[in-house]
Amino acid sequence: MEARKKWMVIGAGAVVVVAVGWVGLSAYASSRAEDKLYALLDQYHLRGSVQWQDLSASPFGSVSLKGVQISPPQIKDVRFDIQQLDIDDLESSSDESRATLKFSKISSTGGHSPLGGLSMIQAAGRTELPAMSLQLAWDFQREADTGSLHVQLGQPEAFQLGIDLELARIADLMRAVHAFADDSSDGRSSPGRGMGGMRGAGGMPGLSDLARLGSPLMLLGLVGPQLGDVALHRASLDFQDQGYVKRTIAILQRSRFRVVPGKGDAAKQREVQFKQFADDTLKDCQQQGDDLKSVVQGGIDCDDVLGFLTGDEDRLRLTLEPQRPVPILDLIQAGMRNPEQAARMLNIKVN
Repeated sequence: MEARKKWMVIGAGAVVVVAVGWVGLSAYASSRAEDKLYALLDQYHLRGSVQWQDLSASPFGSVSLKGVQISPPQIKDVRFDIQQLDIDDLESSSDESRATLKFSKISSTGGHSPLGGLSMIQAAGRTELPAMSLQLAWDFQREADTGSLHVQLGQPEAFQLGIDLELARIADLMRAVHAFADDSSDGRSSPGRGMGGMRGAGGMPGLSDLARLGSPLMLLGLVGPQLGDVALHRASLDFQDQGYVKRTIAILQRSRFRVVPGKGDAAKQREVQFKQFADDTLKDCQQQGDDLKSVVQGGIDCDDVLGFLTGDEDRLRLTLEPQRPVPILDLIQAGMRNPEQAARMLNIKVN
């Protein structure tokens, strides 16, 4: 009995030690995580644009921010509120950049989704939607010269959208971004030091001066030339309707199809006309099937695509699998000259 009590006391003591140790490590991790986040925001002059009410971190590297507020630089009266932001596997260096970010309940004015301000959303008859969610995950490796990007956007009462990109030839882009970040975070950079020290004739501003303008779009403009070197290896898009397509169809029926008084219920008249429109579209699609096979691998399953566009199906998938990585700049140029040629380069699959 005494031995049993002794082991119970030792076990309880061990639990207390582990608990205290965990709390201590978590507190230390939270402090380190906050310092790291501030340093990252300082690199891009965004510390004044991002605030949070609470931060917690685990000893294993995950970070959780609650009550996040983002005020985009130089855009007046615009603020995004995020109920919670979870950050995992954050790494940012000249050799690798990776992270997973999960944004829960993103809202803007009035607590509604910021997507409500987009014309494509308003075209479906809604300007106020519930707060949206967003997940971003990326992994860029300079030595391997490859990168991947995953985007998952959830807009309740509208749609779920997933985008995955696999990229090649990203080393130059990574070097440019890292050089920009290094220079922007050093306000004491002298002319001629690194990329940011470069100045034109007459003392034109360098990268560090431009960075302090506070606009993230400036970064895109400055590393833009390197974007042309990036090549697309694979891409996929997955769209799941949660009301957006169906509302769009309802608006289309009311605006496009005329109702004849005395010919019965207005809604039924529109449904009959819409069905005829869908049948005609299906026939056109099937007649063009052979031509589409030269652009879309295996052609297009007209029944599936039309089923999605008419609201009978809720999901549409699009995959791009070029035989070799295609430079994005080449795709853009080909698309402007000959869209069909650009589509052939991408090896498109639709289902």
